[in-house]
Amino acid sequence: MVKRLGGILRPADAIGRLGGDEFAVVLPGIGGPEAQLAAERMRSTLADLAPASIGHSCFPADGVNAAELSKHADVRLYSAKADQQRDPAGDTLELSWAAALADAVDRRMNGTHQHSREVAGYAVTIARGLGWDEHRLGLLRLAATLHDVGKVSIPDRILNKPGALSPAEYEEIKRHTVVGAEMLARIDGLEDIVPWVRHSHEHVDGSGYPAGLLGDAIPEPSRILLVADAFDAMISDRPYRRALSVDAALAELQRQAGAQFDAACVEKLVLALGAQSAPADQDHAVRA
Repeated sequence: MVKRLGGILRPADAIGRLGGDEFAVVLPGIGGPEAQLAAERMRSTLADLAPASIGHSCFPADGVNAAELSKHADVRLYSAKADQQRDPAGDTLELSWAAALADAVDRRMNGTHQHSREVAGYAVTIARGLGWDEHRLGLLRLAATLHDVGKVSIPDRILNKPGALSPAEYEEIKRHTVVGAEMLARIDGLEDIVPWVRHSHEHVDGSGYPAGLLGDAIPEPSRILLVADAFDAMISDRPYRRALSVDAALAELQRQAGAQFDAACVEKLVLALGAQSAPADQDHAVRA
């Protein structure tokens, strides 16, 4: 494996074993988009040898020390592993058009960050911990991929505002779940996920939107989506604030568990991310 990767790395790059089937690659002088391309090249190079899950992090955007960088790479690695485990009977074409639509929204919000794909990975991770079957996991992945599609109706001046939103602007933002649900309701076959998206910003204490639903009145998939969405938002740079560390984001989820967030969903995400350092079971795990 090291020899295979060495054939595509630059002289200045370095590779080493972290333990078991897990390796780390150091790529000096490249940023996020280049790191993603490098990860794809490594995955393709290893495809005929063994499936590989790859997570990357970049200095200084994702951290300024080894622990922070490793933690961010671990989060993306775990998301990639969950992505590989999605329902094999799912409609690949359906997910492809959904991913393309979500990518257009993501680019408006945060450049190259694939927010919708990351949210899908975290949502599936939570749902697996809750014991969901593969069919429902496939539907959840689709709902998570499309959870922000209603933001196509939000003006850029609001969506990317660097300061605090005015009350009127916040009301405009709050419309996106309803708009997204109405868009999805027009597509045959997506009936099941329409209420999941519509209620993906309800809080278990009733303070969310659009309907102010309380506790178990909120669909479980919507409660999962809220935790997954909030976690990825917190660990990503936004126009109005810098990203939190992974540990700080998890701590905030735990602080709000039972109020804003479903406690069981928070617990499953914390447990899953805390287990990332365990040896890979079925495939090679590579941090880039």
